[in-house]
Amino acid sequence: MSEKNSRVKIIRIKDMHIEKLKIKGLGPRPLIIKDLTLKDVRLIIRLPAEKEN
Repeated sequence: MSEKNSRVKIIRIKDMHIEKLKIKGLGPRPLIIKDLTLKDVRLIIRLPAEKEN
């Protein structure tokens, strides 16, 4: 994905507690995080460009 054609989505989290977070696709086994607390976090997600019809 090229930097020029990508879209950026920003998500801001002020205060959140997650009991269990499972992330698939990073390796052969899923990554599992338990008891995660997020305070004042900014997530920046790069998405592919929208397709024109």
